[in-house]
Amino acid sequence: MPGKTPPKLVTTSLEASPPYEALSYAWGSTEQDSTITCDGVPMSVTCNLYDAIKYLRNPEQERIMWIDAVCINQRNDQERTEQVGIMKDIYAKASRVVIWLGRETSEDKAAFSILNLFKDIFAKYGLVDIGPYPDQSLGFPHFYDPQWLALVRLFQREWFQRIWVVQEATMARESIVVCGSHSISWDDISNVARCLRHYGHIGIYPVDFQAPKVPDMTFGLLGLLRLTRKYLSTDPRDKVFALIGIVTNLDSIDIKADYRLSTEEVYLSVAVHNLEKLKNLELLGSGGISSTPQNPKLPSWVPDWSHDNDRRSVIAAVARGRGMCASGDSEPTLSISADQKILAVRGAIIDTISQLDTTILIGSEDAKLDHGTKAGQARIALRSKASFETYMAFAEAANKFPEGQEREESLWRTLCCDMTNQIPARRAPAEYAIAWKLLGKQHQATKSDGSVDWTGIDKSDFTNDNIFNYVALMNTIGIHSAGRNLCVTAGGYLGHVPSGSKIGDKICILFGSAVPFVLREDKDGVFKLVGECYVHGIMDGEAMKERDMESLSRDFQLL
Repeated sequence: MPGKTPPKLVTTSLEASPPYEALSYAWGSTEQDSTITCDGVPMSVTCNLYDAIKYLRNPEQERIMWIDAVCINQRNDQERTEQVGIMKDIYAKASRVVIWLGRETSEDKAAFSILNLFKDIFAKYGLVDIGPYPDQSLGFPHFYDPQWLALVRLFQREWFQRIWVVQEATMARESIVVCGSHSISWDDISNVARCLRHYGHIGIYPVDFQAPKVPDMTFGLLGLLRLTRKYLSTDPRDKVFALIGIVTNLDSIDIKADYRLSTEEVYLSVAVHNLEKLKNLELLGSGGISSTPQNPKLPSWVPDWSHDNDRRSVIAAVARGRGMCASGDSEPTLSISADQKILAVRGAIIDTISQLDTTILIGSEDAKLDHGTKAGQARIALRSKASFETYMAFAEAANKFPEGQEREESLWRTLCCDMTNQIPARRAPAEYAIAWKLLGKQHQATKSDGSVDWTGIDKSDFTNDNIFNYVALMNTIGIHSAGRNLCVTAGGYLGHVPSGSKIGDKICILFGSAVPFVLREDKDGVFKLVGECYVHGIMDGEAMKERDMESLSRDFQLL
């Protein structure tokens, strides 16, 4: 992009290329309703790319930049396939990756101000966990300060939701984030993301923000697909293709980017490789039903990666690392039919869903970000109180609890799937019991109009440590409640099952799997996968030890 002359294309091999930068940006609308002149020829581009070129041009000197929409013929599938195959190398070799978030708004000055404050605090104190009550003694503003909302809105920009940025941010040797006239190092953004995960808050605002970059560890394709499930792509095949270049466990993959393949062929290839070749039943944790209709061309056991699966966390992916394994030391026994429609897998029916609660803990209205207003706080307090009172009443129908646990402990452990949301995660600690009591006291203090009156309520337990455990428990309950409902089984167990489960659905253990699954039997004896589940009291292989599994075992035909 020459400083005072129109842009021009330079053709070169990657090996012989001059030093260049690579642009990472969100396309925005696919309508190419802006025009640039390149090599003297008009070229249609999206508005966001036009803005990026306009802002990033250096009027004083030439700037060489690789931009996908300009350098790749997007209408030629063969060229797209070839270029996607070397995309990781393009971003890895760039002297710097420029992350363009878009035009600046009136709030961005405050957002970048607090990002720079994070940078200074981290330099002085190291990384510190950030919750709803940031430590003002370190220099953070009050939790009601409007800078926090400005930062939340910055992290809601489209770039943070795009699947291709995962590879672009991961492969870059150096990255800078640019938003209009504001900029900051990508590493500084990434550090903020790490400090938000445990408590899931930026000030008073709950967030589900993760920097779209793969940590420095070995990752297979399935793990990457799970971690990036919420990210978006215009072409559903790119949910897989965009990750191939950053897979570090090469045994986990046997597909290459090829735009001649259909979406169904791509997703089926991933499933078959994991099940038939790797014997990895973890894949089924990402399959089943959701509020988004399943692609009718895919069997229920093949995850449809084109949607976010109701943002349901995948227990199967982390259960073994947290000491859970519902199937004990059993080994998987499975096969896939020649037409790749039927998965035959051995296991056992161990229970049936007899009651379901459909309480929605976190509603769509939370997207309004009105947590700093009296009306917003009242709405949140009243829904929390109503939801947890419903949970408590619903749990009265359960009567099967692990030895040494009462109903309330079994309930809160079920709601959080007995897990923390830390990295690395662990079993829910005993301190969460105190956090649960604090929740009860908060609900006791909540009046009918949503205001809080602490008169006559003992607040001696509200120490800083207990409050932070309370926030952590509420965060992990919120995460594990997304896309799930409480259930009581015919055997009296409490469970957390996929939304869309029905009374009469079967709780099954599939041999070799770390978690149980909900299956639904059709009238012809074939089953559909509803999804993975958590059932408190069988997650450590108890059913395998207490039941006659030899007589219960059978082959399930999953369609």
